[in-house]
Parts: sequence; structure tokens; C-alpha cells
Amino acid sequence: MMDLIKFVLYYEKETKEMRLMELEEDYRCENGTPHIKVSSRILIHGAHVYTNKLFRFFQKELMGGIRVRMKEVFSDSELCIYEAMKEGRQRVYEVKFHSLTFDVSCSCKLFESIGMLYRHALKMFDLKILTSIPEHYILMRWNKDAKKGIFMSFDKYAQSSENDKSLQFYVLAS
Repeated sequence: MMDLIKFVLYYEKETKEMRLMELEEDYRCENGTPHIKVSSRILIHGAHVYTNKLFRFFQKELMGGIRVRMKEVFSDSELCIYEAMKEGRQRVYEVKFHSLTFDVSCSCKLFESIGMLYRHALKMFDLKILTSIPEHYILMRWNKDAKKGIFMSFDKYAQSSENDKSLQFYVLAS
């Protein structure tokens, strides 16, 4: 019985510390921007939309794109296809860019798996001189305002006569 009490007390203490760390990170996100290593409009945009932790990942990937070499293999008015290869590596990735929609896809499939833009896509944005992140690549879960969006969504559905659980799940999952 004593072990259970110790476990519960330990669990409560750890939960409290995690909540405090999260509150501190939320405060830092809302009251300042992270350190931007290079003066770049796309980095500044990323600092404004992403949480600090995710911005550090974004900045690392953007800087990692410096070591990626791109070779154009096809281009027309709507679609460009490049081969991307990191310096010192043999693996080649195919990166496609649709100029009308600003859609970028890469054979590495990292955006599809983790939901963050990776160096191949960011290198393509650099080649195409994009100065901000296309809106459809800023997922709500990585956005500074993610928590605000969840509360607003719940308020919207609470006022609705149709309190459909699947609709609430859809809002949370998007």
C-alpha cells in the first residue's frame, strides 16, 4: 500500500512540473521570438507562427538545406522536378514543386510522416524565392495558437445543437 501512495505522490509531483514547464514555454512563445541565426524572411515568418521548440527544428532544417544540392530534371509552367542530394551522400531524392499551388513533395515523405517541412522542401522554397511558409504547410498542432484554436472550436460546437463527437475529433485532429 505504501508503494502505491509513493507512486501517486511522485506522479502528482512530475505532472505538476510538466505543467509548469509547459506554461513557461507558452509564456516564452507568446512574449517574444526565438533567436534567429540568419536574417531571412522565411525564418522570421517561422518564428512568428511556430512554437519556439518547433522553430528551432525548422531553423535547423532550413540551415541544413545549405548542404543539399539540387539538380533540375524537368520544368514546365506548372511543375518543376529536382533531384536533391546531401553533400557527401549517395542517396538522391525527387522533389516536385507545383508553382500554381506552392505544393512541394519529396520522395523522403518526411512532411507526410512528421508534419514539419524538411530541408528538401525548404531548399525548394529557397530556389523558388518563397519568403514565407505557404499556409497549408503550417499545421495547427505546431502553431503558437494551437491551444487557442482548440478552445475556440469547442466553444463553437458547445453553442451548436448538434454536439457531434466525430466533428469535435475532426477539429482536434486537423
